[in-house]
Amino acid sequence: MKNLSLEAQEFVDSAMADTEKQFLLTVINSIPDPLMVIDLDYKVQIMNMAASKNQAFIRNSCIYCHEVSHHPHTSCPDNKKDCPLELVKQSLSPVSIVKEFPLNSKKNRIFEINASPIFNANNELCGIIETSKDITDHLNLEKKVYENNLDLHYLRYHDALTNLPNLSLFSDRLTQSIRKARKYNRQVAVFHLNLDRFKQINDSFGKTQGDKVLSNVAIRLKSILDKSEALARMSADEFLIYSDNINVIDDATIIAQNLFQAFSKPFIINNQPINLTASIGISLFPQDGNNTDELLSKADTALHKAKDESLNSFQFYQKEMTANAFTYVMMESSLTKALQNEEFELFYQPKISLEDRKLCGFEALIRWQHPSLGLITPDQFIPIAEESLLILEIGEWVIKQACKQAKIWSENNLDFNHIAINLSGKQFQDKVLDKKIKKILDDTQCPPEILEFEITESHLIENTSHTIDILNKIKAMGIKISIDDFGTGYSSLSQLNQLPIDTLKIDRSFTLELFKTKNSKAIILSIIALGKAMDINIVAEGIETEEQANFLKNAGCYQGQGYYFFKPLSKDKIHANFYKD
Repeated sequence: MKNLSLEAQEFVDSAMADTEKQFLLTVINSIPDPLMVIDLDYKVQIMNMAASKNQAFIRNSCIYCHEVSHHPHTSCPDNKKDCPLELVKQSLSPVSIVKEFPLNSKKNRIFEINASPIFNANNELCGIIETSKDITDHLNLEKKVYENNLDLHYLRYHDALTNLPNLSLFSDRLTQSIRKARKYNRQVAVFHLNLDRFKQINDSFGKTQGDKVLSNVAIRLKSILDKSEALARMSADEFLIYSDNINVIDDATIIAQNLFQAFSKPFIINNQPINLTASIGISLFPQDGNNTDELLSKADTALHKAKDESLNSFQFYQKEMTANAFTYVMMESSLTKALQNEEFELFYQPKISLEDRKLCGFEALIRWQHPSLGLITPDQFIPIAEESLLILEIGEWVIKQACKQAKIWSENNLDFNHIAINLSGKQFQDKVLDKKIKKILDDTQCPPEILEFEITESHLIENTSHTIDILNKIKAMGIKISIDDFGTGYSSLSQLNQLPIDTLKIDRSFTLELFKTKNSKAIILSIIALGKAMDINIVAEGIETEEQANFLKNAGCYQGQGYYFFKPLSKDKIHANFYKD
């Protein structure tokens, strides 16, 4: 065998016969891992081929173990705490250690070293048998598996976009918090936060920009909360927060107000500032529920109440909300029979000239006279109708009834310009809407020029190409087109320029806040200026005072509607108020 010194050969010769020696050499050379027999002076007496490959150089004289393992030109330092031979000397038992060595590639490799003692005939330690195994790749693989498992665990319990805990992790933590609160007789508040009109941002700017906004919302919310408050992302534009540092209900109010601070500054999309608001529903442990599911459900119910009453607000859960939810289910089940039972009725809100206070036109508004729930306003049942797609049938009924009434008033010399009819977003997506309108006009013989269809600004941006196509077809019939709630959405000037618009209606929220905030006044003046520049008529909604009416007239808005003039009226009251005897 090569690489054996004379001393090593003698060591083997003294231990066994030639045949046994040859057999030993064959066996140890077949072992793929480095193997060395080392005496008490650190001299290598035997090593196999695998060990010899690790040598930096070969001497004719004796070889020391450190020259084979890590090739230093000097011997090991005096501190030999991790030396296999020294450890065996101390314990007289097999030892196993892990060491890192630089090899010929100058890259460190990690070895698992096992050393077993060799005893002579007098049972005295005379050396060790040392085997080493390169475990670098194995450790790297284990590390990758561990990191991948961590990644999978993280992804299972976190939202990929915002890196916030998801609903599953939030629920677990909330459950633990409830247990603590129960033990120490404390309260827990759960906040369900939903971004207002966030869909319009995705529709206007695209999902990529929308995701950036969501990430920034998460960052802002997280910066506001303290250690007693946990934050999670529940779904697209919904976030959950809980706090276990609640002593009185005012503590939850303060937290809700703090959460609104995240939206005090605009978000930037394509270098354009966008103001975003949120609505919050709040439930409390133990008043509103004894477990996580109950508290989350009650917070969700309170959130819907907040969005129904006023956006950019918060609501605490109240027991009557459950009754309202029951009413909702009741309405849904009876809505399908409402048309058949003739429970719907149209009311008409007059539009007034702000210059001479004469009648200009009407807006047709549907009401539902429910047999047990009484008079139900559109904001209560139209969302239900849209979810079930009954809105298509109801919307068609509204158009037909308004056309019939418009023809009657026109033939009976009522002095008005038009009747405005609201189109739902779902209804507007109907690909044969123009054909249905044409058939109704033919059936009722209503002059198209006394009709105006209103669609909200938010619905305009949901399907621009389809919107333009349908509006042009409606316009071609001679019907006027109006954008309702203008100023609350995110439509661009380029979109307006492509649409055959006759009228922009200033949303009532701006009119009501006219003398309360500078922004509302500035928005109204901007809309009026835009209308003049584009030769578009402007109508103000929500007028409730003479002061508002005069300001709008002087600013260049010449038509308006609101409770200051008239509430929506039945057709009989229209006759009483506007027909001259």
